[in-house]
Amino acid sequence: MNLLIVIIATLFARFAAQGPTIALDVAAEKPDGKVYMSMCVATDRQTGQERKALITQCAIHVCSLMLTTMSRGDPRPLMLVSGLTSEEVGILSRAGAEVIESPGLRPWNATGDVWRRRPKTMSSDAEPKRLYTFHKLHAWDPEVTKARRVAWIDSDAVVIRNATSLLQVPQVPAAWPMDDACRPKGIPDDLWEQPIYVDGERVPKRDIYWNSGVVVFEPSQRDHDELWRHYDLGAYANTDPGSFVTEQDLLQSFYWHTLHRRPHALPATMNFRGYDCSFRQAGKDPIRIVHKSIRTRTIIAHACGDAAEKKETKRDPTYVPQFLRIVKDAIAQDQCDADQARRQLRLACPTQIAPDAADDHPSGMSVTRLNHQIVYRSPGPSGLSSITVTGELIHPETYRETRLAIQNCTVVAYSSVAVRGAVPLVQPPRSSGRCALLYVSEASGPNPNAEMTTIVHRRTNATRQFSNRKFSKIPKLVPHLLFGGRVSVFFDTKLRMKADLTALSNLARDTFLTAYKHPTCLTGCAPMTWMQTEAKLLMNSGRIGQRDQLVAQVKRYSEIMASHTRCQTYIDGALLIQRNAHALFDAWSAEFFKPENSGRDQIPFAYIAATTCPNIVELSPKRPCTNNLCHWWFSEEVAKLVRHNFGADDAAASAKGAPPVPNLG
Repeated sequence: MNLLIVIIATLFARFAAQGPTIALDVAAEKPDGKVYMSMCVATDRQTGQERKALITQCAIHVCSLMLTTMSRGDPRPLMLVSGLTSEEVGILSRAGAEVIESPGLRPWNATGDVWRRRPKTMSSDAEPKRLYTFHKLHAWDPEVTKARRVAWIDSDAVVIRNATSLLQVPQVPAAWPMDDACRPKGIPDDLWEQPIYVDGERVPKRDIYWNSGVVVFEPSQRDHDELWRHYDLGAYANTDPGSFVTEQDLLQSFYWHTLHRRPHALPATMNFRGYDCSFRQAGKDPIRIVHKSIRTRTIIAHACGDAAEKKETKRDPTYVPQFLRIVKDAIAQDQCDADQARRQLRLACPTQIAPDAADDHPSGMSVTRLNHQIVYRSPGPSGLSSITVTGELIHPETYRETRLAIQNCTVVAYSSVAVRGAVPLVQPPRSSGRCALLYVSEASGPNPNAEMTTIVHRRTNATRQFSNRKFSKIPKLVPHLLFGGRVSVFFDTKLRMKADLTALSNLARDTFLTAYKHPTCLTGCAPMTWMQTEAKLLMNSGRIGQRDQLVAQVKRYSEIMASHTRCQTYIDGALLIQRNAHALFDAWSAEFFKPENSGRDQIPFAYIAATTCPNIVELSPKRPCTNNLCHWWFSEEVAKLVRHNFGADDAAASAKGAPPVPNLG
């Protein structure tokens, strides 16, 4: 008999005999105002076997959260339930949940706009097949949760490592964004890009789409009432062609209506779906929450670094990885709050995976992320066509040298230079020690930077034709690939750093980029305006190669950015501090490395800032810029510019008679 069925039967026999142990009630007050929450809803459509599998799934979710994330004395995670028997409630309670009954669902509005637009194949249906998902909306009611902050995790997710940072994200709401790179295989362009309208405005899917399986938010009566008003009206967009009308559609429309953007980005490791884009975004960072996938068992074995178990899950469809076996045993033995089970799980799924322990994931993309995949659209005979370029941006030997150099570092300071002659003197932040890295090209000459760890930045077949400027930018734009979950501080080689590395690292926020506002636009920084301004100044300076590429790039971006005016941010790129800022650097690097784009990284940053509203902590300089184009402009206690005098450069270029600047829009 299948091992999973045996465990399910054992659980039901055990807990049915013992009977219920709690009364369903409103949630208890939370001492710190924060709580993890999920739901377990049974419907009349489920068979007996499906119902047993549901309860086991919910119990595994709660128990995995208890053993990986909760400490003794912490408020128990909330479980919103509907349609469960007292025996089923008892199972969830013993697994660690504080069980509360859902207030229920209001009648479905079959005349609402969203339902009238349902596919013809659903014309005979009176209501959505997944109507039960709307029970989740009660989590926004502070009277239900008794909490000021909620980390919602769907009950089909397994927490495999400590997820306490969910409740500590600096800005809410927060969720995992899903862009075009996350489109499931087999979904054609016209179905994925079906028109989405919110408040009469057509919204690109890449701007509005996010997964609601893990979301952090602050309950409020106003938001709760507004969500249910949208539900009653049935007037919101459907964004998922594979699952027509769920609570996710309503939440996406609600936050776009309220914020005019998606929630702040959570890393893929906090909502790991097993898509190709999930593997690319997670890189080497420890996966913490595995959220329902057809390869869940394989992914758990992979995420825990056990290659042998991963192969076994592929070979034997009934094989249960060690992590799941420990959790199920803990449920059966009432040990979901036991220290011994916690220790067993930590051994089964270590916090970090050794750099050499990972192998290729099922799509063939190396989890070391040495291969960087870029998907973009280009004109063809029949219109726009999707093109995928896969190239090795980081040479394997360069990657290995990096991992060896940072193995004892929690913070990494680094810079990069690609010159044919002598390497300039570089001054890293104070107290960097051996955690300051300098990437130099193979063609570089003598290197005077003895206090820094030198890493040879080798070219690959994919980067052999890059200009020195573009090649030198690779480490700058892929810190999330090189350094994993560490804080990284990039500083330009033209800066003599004065600040202490610890002080700089304290400015980091998880999933955010921290940078100084651009000195020439300290307020109202419209990315398109300043992108065009910077491009014009660069061309006036006479220091720009690939002139035609830059002109075409700015014009192309301007046409798109003209309709994206809500995000007002533009930064100076000479000092970048980040931790787990996957979403921003994935998007930024993907644009920068497109072959039709120039070697100026500030231009694609402006495009990404305007179109995606990324997570950015903006620092304010102490004094504004006084030159037309300058890079360092604040207190010399942080850094001093030693390499360029942009005013002199501009004057020299003018004297040489730089060509006229074309109209960039």
